[in-house]
Amino acid sequence: MTILHVHILKKELSSTKLETYFECPMKFYFRYYLKLRPQIKSRLLDIGTILHNTLEEFYGINISEIRDAIDGKCELDVSSLDELLRNSFEKFGLNTDIKENEFDYEKYLKKLKDFIRTDIYNMKNESEKFYPYKLEEDFIVSLDENTKFIGRIDRVDRTNSGKIRRVELRDAEVEKYNQEHE
Repeated sequence: MTILHVHILKKELSSTKLETYFECPMKFYFRYYLKLRPQIKSRLLDIGTILHNTLEEFYGINISEIRDAIDGKCELDVSSLDELLRNSFEKFGLNTDIKENEFDYEKYLKKLKDFIRTDIYNMKNESEKFYPYKLEEDFIVSLDENTKFIGRIDRVDRTNSGKIRRVELRDAEVEKYNQEHE
């Protein structure tokens, strides 16, 4: 067993760390063993973080209104997204007036509104309705006495009967993992 394998097995693992290792063991070695990080800053990664954080904040402050919209009691008001997204852009030093391809504020605002409306529509029309239950939920699973698998789930949805599912938000797209658990 190499020193790298020993290091891996005596640490906390995550899906990102495992993906990095399988992509390139040397990349894993540099990033997680030697703790070296690339110095390149990507604005597109910033945009992904901005969209993710804005969705998380919107769902967090509107959780009861989202439930009512899923139940058909009201239309969900998405107007607060404008201010939330503007604030997120400014935290990253991005000007919301720029109209260039990947930094087009209006394009991302529309994308988020469409995403939320589609998400609500889909939840509303499922045979058994799932409701957002938890946001940004951390987890730790002990694999053995030395190794833990750690991670964070973007959103956990739950039915009234107690079934749950994991939802991952990626670039304002939803990946639902319907391994339902009670």
